[in-house]
Amino acid sequence: IEADLMAEQDLHGWEIVIRKKADNSVVYENDEHTHGKELHIHDHWVNSVTEHTDMILEITAALSHNAKDTKTETVGFHCHPN
Repeated sequence: IEADLMAEQDLHGWEIVIRKKADNSVVYENDEHTHGKELHIHDHWVNSVTEHTDMILEITAALSHNAKDTKTETVGFHCHPN
């Protein structure tokens, strides 16, 4: 998982969540509390699905220390069984 987060003001961390689209169950999540106007995410998830599965990747940037101030982007993708 590679992502670049950029803002005019300091960001206060990020969160990654990968869910199965069919039932919204979480198969992976990770977060980091870090500061900067540009944050780079470099993370790994090992595909462990046993059948063809549609997934959703959510990346959330913390815009402030207040949990209400966030921005989330999602990307859909498809996994083949391992």
